Amino acid sequence: MRMNASKTKCLVLSRYPAHCFLQIKGEAMEQVEKFKYLGTVFTRDGKLDEEIDRRIGVASGVLSELA
Repeated sequence: MRMNASKTKCLVLSRYPAHCFLQIKGEAMEQVEKFKYLGTVFTRDGKLDEEIDRRIGVASGVLSELA
């Protein structure tokens, strides 16, 4: 399998801010605070508040169009 370091992101799940340094063939991967994967937003602290708010917003938009 080939990995592209410029497209690969690192998300550390932790209650407290944590930093890690990962490399692919000497090229550092970017560490992010949140990441969207298969339509779901994952955050550093593992909470789903942002994802729940996003889904409520989408549902509210659809319901307002039906009314």
